[in-house]
Amino acid sequence: MRYVIKKLIVLVCLLTFMMTIFYTGAVAEAVQQQMMNPTPADTFIDALFYRPIGLALIPLGAALFVISLPFSAIGGNVPSAFHNLVVAPAEYTFCRPLGEI
Repeated sequence: MRYVIKKLIVLVCLLTFMMTIFYTGAVAEAVQQQMMNPTPADTFIDALFYRPIGLALIPLGAALFVISLPFSAIGGNVPSAFHNLVVAPAEYTFCRPLGEI
């Protein structure tokens, strides 16, 4: 009896694991399709909220970069700090297509 219960538990765990793998792929494909074809609502929200927030983050990131510059120089990671704090918000604001959130 215990052998049958153990087999059943292993089978249920295996099926759950396999369903999780396939479900993740399906969700990722749906998200990718939505990103490639933004809706008018996505475009509106991007233009009204996300672009101004990105614009405000550029000088904030630059100020944070200047503050963290001595520590970044000691650690030897000035280029990555510059990219993460200054370049990434600028790319987010100006380089991506409108509606891609």
